[in-house]
Amino acid sequence: MVYTRSLTRKIKNLCLLILMFIFAGCASIDVPNVNEEGFNLEEDEQRILNRSKEAVELLEINGHLYENQELEAYLNSVLQKLIPENVLGHDHLDFHIEVIEDPYLNAFTLHDGHIYIHTGMLALIENESQLAIILAHEMTHVINRHVLKSFRSLKNKTTFFTATLGAFGPFATLGAISSITGYSRALETEADEQGFEVLLNAGYDVYEAPKVFDRMKDFSKDEEIKVPFFFSTHPQLVGRVENLNRLIKENDGRIKPSFESRDARFEALMRPVYLDGMRLWLKNGIFKSSEKYIDSYIERFNDDPNGYYLKGELFRQRQDGPKKKKIRDKTPDYPKAIAAYNKALERDNNFAQSYRGMGRVYQLQDMKEKARQAYKKYLELNPRAADRGYIEKYINSK
Repeated sequence: MVYTRSLTRKIKNLCLLILMFIFAGCASIDVPNVNEEGFNLEEDEQRILNRSKEAVELLEINGHLYENQELEAYLNSVLQKLIPENVLGHDHLDFHIEVIEDPYLNAFTLHDGHIYIHTGMLALIENESQLAIILAHEMTHVINRHVLKSFRSLKNKTTFFTATLGAFGPFATLGAISSITGYSRALETEADEQGFEVLLNAGYDVYEAPKVFDRMKDFSKDEEIKVPFFFSTHPQLVGRVENLNRLIKENDGRIKPSFESRDARFEALMRPVYLDGMRLWLKNGIFKSSEKYIDSYIERFNDDPNGYYLKGELFRQRQDGPKKKKIRDKTPDYPKAIAAYNKALERDNNFAQSYRGMGRVYQLQDMKEKARQAYKKYLELNPRAADRGYIEKYINSK
């Protein structure tokens, strides 16, 4: 993401206000959940809610939200299946999901119920049950007032804020202040267990729940990430998988999924998200995981040229990356890229981007005539291409 200085300053100031005005003195962390008898909004909690509203406004204006109204409506329809009836009457809660265009595995919830999930996270999810466990977990943090409990228990809030801002940047800090950093292992386990119960009661296939965390674990290992951002202070992924498997075993007799987790609507809505997520991974040099998920996409949607095109882009960008030594001939990935682009064209001979990819590969190998022919075909199929000027300059060069 690109942050303006003005935006960064606003977010830093927002975070400092939270620290300065909310957390003075000591207060009890033994407070009832939102849906329990005796619940009342605390003074410091109201301040958190006010700052959450400001955070929503900042994210709306500058948060690089992923614009897909049909997807957003679907995600919110899944969330509505999970919200307990005794929570819906609270005026201060506004459960709503939006998607942030970002390659990393992240999700966070503001204290008023706004849930944000990254495209990188969505790209890992295979079905609605896997989506539901993420949403149920985040929703539980709000219902059980984990933000309030966590910040009241922090011993050195200024040190926490400074370290978090330096490590993760402004948007991650918003997420951390709201729901990510600072949760104890006990609160995370509580969110897992109650989220699992919500999933079970809603009729989802809870056997799917551990699979999404297994995928995150593999992603972290492949990309040499110690822990994905979403789990910066969550229990280790292996532990979370074990915990969910334990809950499945303990509740085996109650597990009766009432509907299919992967239906035609899910597949149709998620296909562009998968593609956009994988494009962002490639753009950020996340190649090992990209190859796995591109292959998985091709297996599921074999008639779609986009999958093979992205496979070609993987080979091209992996060879042509900024940290790679560019060798114009005898490059092992370039022939693989051409083969993948051709497979895309077998599915759609008018798939313009494949011709552009071929042109780039040939250009990098100094195969000028082949590059020109590929680029000409690209411009013929895509006359309004944003890079038309650059392409024409190359075609007309000596």
